[in-house]
Amino acid sequence: MYSSGVAFGPIIYYGGARKREEKIVTASIWVPIANSATSFYAALTVFTFVGHIGHVLKLEIDQVAKQSLSLAFVAYPGILNLLYGKNFWAITFFLMLIILGIDTVFGFVDYIMEFFLDAFPVILTKMRKEAFCAIVCFACFISSLMFVTDAGYYVFNLFDAYSCGISLYFLLIMECVIFGWIFGIEKLAIIAKRTTGEDIPKVVIYLVKFFIPVFTCINVILYFITEFSAKKAESRGWGAGITWLGRLLWIIPIGLAFIGTCVKNEMADIYDLIEKQHGIRFNN
Repeated sequence: MYSSGVAFGPIIYYGGARKREEKIVTASIWVPIANSATSFYAALTVFTFVGHIGHVLKLEIDQVAKQSLSLAFVAYPGILNLLYGKNFWAITFFLMLIILGIDTVFGFVDYIMEFFLDAFPVILTKMRKEAFCAIVCFACFISSLMFVTDAGYYVFNLFDAYSCGISLYFLLIMECVIFGWIFGIEKLAIIAKRTTGEDIPKVVIYLVKFFIPVFTCINVILYFITEFSAKKAESRGWGAGITWLGRLLWIIPIGLAFIGTCVKNEMADIYDLIEKQHGIRFNN
């Protein structure tokens, strides 16, 4: 069996926070709906104000706010400045940003810890889990100092442009391939039925196996065409060295993921674990 850290890791560790018999199909439908509804609401709020500012100043939309930082620290504060009791709303808004950041870091730190503990279980024989958590947090703190230097804004833009784009598409494709085809989403449907009593809708099975991989591959192709076009490079105004440094932020992790699949770890067979936990035996 291959290491679970490549594609199984995030789903296993985040899913591990849920109760064993907790319903998953209903949550998997309503959570994305709530997330998308919140995004639409935020977009309507922000870009209504950005459009208003562009109309007043006679500027194009992309000249008013071009990036996420501009939206968070220009557009939103501009809206709050128009409200009655603006100081209260400003404190509330930026406190919300801090809380959201801390909440997100909880998930990241938990995944990083569980990933290393899964790959190197000897860690817990050398130290307590709390001590290992402190080491992980300290390492994250040290590596994050690059974002608070004088060049931190540019480093952030570099990471924002490259580290969370094509890499997420790659993970999505790999998860669909592994769960949809290699392991088989039909097997997951049987396990879900035995554990929670829910049936995975047929439409979800077809989406995971066919539509999502094809749609994501099309986005990946368009990403490559846009990324390596001369117009894109000119719009960023970066030199060739900085541009390729940014591209390495996704080229190296994706390359290492393929290399990692060639290394086998000694671990229990997944079909044996399923039979032990759920009493179901699949033929591998």
